Amino acid sequence: MALAASCWLNAVVNFKITDELMRTPIFQIDAFTNRRFAGNPAAVMPMDDFPADEVLQDIAAENNLAETAFLVPNGGDYYLRWFTPTTEVWTGIEKRVIPGIHAV
Repeated sequence: MALAASCWLNAVVNFKITDELMRTPIFQIDAFTNRRFAGNPAAVMPMDDFPADEVLQDIAAENNLAETAFLVPNGGDYYLRWFTPTTEVWTGIEKRVIPGIHAV
């Protein structure tokens, strides 16, 4: 079985970092399926830069999904960090570089 994903939510969220308002898109992806409302739901949030760790954790907690992936472009690749609602998922390196993202 080929792995697939279904994107069923595409929105823009606003949040404040100190006195600065930040806008970023959010995609809710159902991984490991080709049907909506099946598989494993996760949020994918492309950003220009990573905000502070506490902000990333607060966003993941607010999303309240199994995982939230934060992506920052790096040339033709992306830096990836992902969080559960309670902790960052350890990848063995601080920021993982991954090639092309289908959700973005």
